Amino acid sequence: MASSLKETVEKVADAINKIGLSKIALTAAILAAGLLWLPDRTLKSVKLLAFRNAHADVLPPLFWFCLIFFLLSIAGNVLHFVNTPFRNRSYRKARLEKLSKLTPQERGLLNEFFQAQSRTLRLPGENPTVVSLYELGLIWRPAQIVSPDLDRNSNGLTYPTIFKIQDWVWDLRSDIGE
Repeated sequence: MASSLKETVEKVADAINKIGLSKIALTAAILAAGLLWLPDRTLKSVKLLAFRNAHADVLPPLFWFCLIFFLLSIAGNVLHFVNTPFRNRSYRKARLEKLSKLTPQERGLLNEFFQAQSRTLRLPGENPTVVSLYELGLIWRPAQIVSPDLDRNSNGLTYPTIFKIQDWVWDLRSDIGE
């Protein structure tokens, strides 16, 4: 008995998640309003007059609760819709400011991504400029796999790692001045 009740509750919860709580609240508010304000003869013809009379004390609070819940969810969506462009502008401004503070070496390294027209490059992980961009969060390592290579310029071994440029940096490449 307990497992069937648990399964029933899970099925109801899944159905609520699929439909959406605000849609259910709106539907319940509309049904409660209909039961409250439709004339008796209309409710009698659809055989709901006895139901309204039996639950007359529950219908008004149900209507107001569901209506308020629905209006609050709509208000939250409207506020999110209105605030998103402002938030995006402030994020863009902060990111451009972060990019404007880069040293010429860091800008040059970012330009290597743009000139190669690739979001990924093999870079020496021990290079101070690479480390700086990594710590600033402008590039990242998709994997920690490295393989030693012979660096002919410094006559020694280097450990190049694949680095990826952040998507937002790639999108702002025209503002960086590639």
